[in-house]
Amino acid sequence: MKKIIPLLLVALFATTYVSCSKDNEDLILGTWKITETTRTVYNHPIESHNRTTTEPTTEGYVGTLTFNEDKTCVAYYKYTDEDGVDEDTDTFTYSINGDELSIFQGYMGVRYHIDKLDSENLVLSMTEEHTFHYDIGGSTIYYEKNSIIMKKI
Repeated sequence: MKKIIPLLLVALFATTYVSCSKDNEDLILGTWKITETTRTVYNHPIESHNRTTTEPTTEGYVGTLTFNEDKTCVAYYKYTDEDGVDEDTDTFTYSINGDELSIFQGYMGVRYHIDKLDSENLVLSMTEEHTFHYDIGGSTIYYEKNSIIMKKI
């Protein structure tokens, strides 16, 4: 009996993990419109506080991501200004592992954390580590978190 309970707990956790990943795979299907992006800087050596910049999508800009069942993702961008229209479409492949979304084009890939995913909202983020070099020598590390906020259309 002492050996069975730990095995049941492991099986329960494994099932929960797989089902969360499967839920994310089902929920992400469809077309998502980019509504805003945020950028947060943590532990910057010159600024004494963490700083977040939120930028709604600019007027004239449309960006969507469409996730398909065949694990392809189509990114569509359109920007209109006084110079005319700039439009582009790219196709990627993607995979989901738990709360991680990986998007690939050829041998290049980007990994995002899924901060929020439900039937109406998708928030992806990526945290990057940077090194700040002082003029007088030495360096320190700070972090930048970029998020993409989307609504299902």
